[in-house]
Amino acid sequence: MSRIIKASHLVVIRNESQLSNDSSDFLTPQEARDLYEETRVLVEKLLDEAKVRAAAVLAQAQKDAEELVQSMKREADRKAKEIIDQAFLEAEKIKENAFHEGM
Repeated sequence: MSRIIKASHLVVIRNESQLSNDSSDFLTPQEARDLYEETRVLVEKLLDEAKVRAAAVLAQAQKDAEELVQSMKREADRKAKEIIDQAFLEAEKIKENAFHEGM
């Protein structure tokens, strides 16, 4: 990858006779094609890796979301039972008080 990054400032020379032997800033057309092919292959590999990682992140997010939904359902059920139990106790107290007042 560093070769590709370093190549960003290079110039393609169509006529190789114009290529000076001491300059590393010029590429022949074949070198440019080779560099392009290397870059294309590297980008494809990076995209494939990104797809795999994205799929893993998505799968984990879906699992986490399902666990959260289940946890929230359990908490809602627990809270509903607590409220029903409390209402039942209060109803029993009211019934008991009404019975004592009626006597």
